[in-house]
Amino acid sequence: MAFSCPVRGLAELDRDRRHRHRDRPPPRAARPPRLTVSPGLADGVATLVIVGELDLTTIGVLAKALEPLLAGAPRRLVFDLTRVGFIDVAAARLISGATATVPAAGRPVIRRPGPAARRVLELTGFAGLCEVEE
Repeated sequence: MAFSCPVRGLAELDRDRRHRHRDRPPPRAARPPRLTVSPGLADGVATLVIVGELDLTTIGVLAKALEPLLAGAPRRLVFDLTRVGFIDVAAARLISGATATVPAAGRPVIRRPGPAARRVLELTGFAGLCEVEE
């Protein structure tokens, strides 16, 4: 006769064993950041090189990096999305409206967006508010 134990029973057995022996599970490894933003300003052109995923949880990082660049009133604003794997609507909205407070900068430039970023920008209509460079 085969021995059968439901999965739930195994989880409870493991939990009981850990507590009984005061053995704690190892701490969760710190999750690496999902987004890095490298700002730069040269000859009046502000460039943000973005690596990772742009979504609701990481949009604050982009906004914080963008503030000091916009305070310098650049004549052009470039978002390099070459290494962006994902972008959501909130990030697309932030990028497309980034130069609203600096009219001299014109429309924001999106450099080399990947297929996923391009699709979101086109579906939402934000691509029409930006210049897209290949």
